[in-house]
Amino acid sequence: MRLTESNIPNYLKTLKLFENVDWTNINVEEVKENTNVNFVFAVTLNKSSYKKIYIKQAFDYVKIAPTFPAPIDRQLFEKQSIEYLYQFWGDRIPQVINYDAKNNILIVTDMGENAVLLAEEIKKGQLHLNIGQDLGLMMAELHVPTYAKDEFPVRNKEKNCEHAAFIFDFRLRGAKEVIPEETAKLFKESKYAKNSMIYGDWASKNVFISDNKVRLIDFENLVRFDPAFDIGYALAHWVLDISKENQNAVAQFFRDFEQAYKKKWHQTLQNDVESIFRRSARYTGAMMLHRLTGVKNTNRMEEYLSREISLIATAKSISLGNYAKPSTAIEGLTLDA
Repeated sequence: MRLTESNIPNYLKTLKLFENVDWTNINVEEVKENTNVNFVFAVTLNKSSYKKIYIKQAFDYVKIAPTFPAPIDRQLFEKQSIEYLYQFWGDRIPQVINYDAKNNILIVTDMGENAVLLAEEIKKGQLHLNIGQDLGLMMAELHVPTYAKDEFPVRNKEKNCEHAAFIFDFRLRGAKEVIPEETAKLFKESKYAKNSMIYGDWASKNVFISDNKVRLIDFENLVRFDPAFDIGYALAHWVLDISKENQNAVAQFFRDFEQAYKKKWHQTLQNDVESIFRRSARYTGAMMLHRLTGVKNTNRMEEYLSREISLIATAKSISLGNYAKPSTAIEGLTLDA
């Protein structure tokens, strides 16, 4: 079956998961913005324990490009990923309410009434530079306990390697166009570096902020790979909105992140952390190029390219520079018009 706004009430009723619900008085709305791959619906119930839920349905194609194939089992991977990540992140992520394997449907809890979406906040110029420490802590809470282990809790080793290569190819196409040799070298370094479980999808449309704490949704890309990829992917969002006026504040945000991240690692692994930071600085620039060039472009492309600061030149500079960490890359930028 294919879910629609009109048939979802009856579908939910058949699951018998929700009690005391007036099924004639619920609100169902398809979430169309920032949902490219899956069909997503927000459902407001009149039951106190589940005031709002989200329903995701997968098909064997990408929603916005039906001719582009996509693995239909991605909802299963997301379910397994959420259940695995809960031990590290708890209420920072939604909980699974139900998984319907036959129809590839996943139902999860809401992130809370006060949570704001980072993608929308950045558009409004609200960069939330006070979350650096929390972001660093959150990443380390996943990277540190899973570091340098031969464990594959979601995909098996072969599937994990395939998906890590897919993520890198998809997210770094722009970098491969602009700096192909350096991008290939970075992937090779990551492939042979000690790895961790990584979230793998730090798109701003997946990041919520509530009470100065980071919350996440969308867990289809949890894999074992280089933790530097996670760091560079996340931090690139803030460099894309850097200016001469906020450069120092962004650099401080990066330093806050790095200090919090580093504190979670044992003293004997500090050299490893420094190597992760060096690669993450290059990933920051590479992920900027993903947003600015290549096949998968941001919907803010026109805005980015019209700014007085050349973001492509900035991204290339960060990608090519052998910076000790992302904050030194930001401190070293010369933001000329």
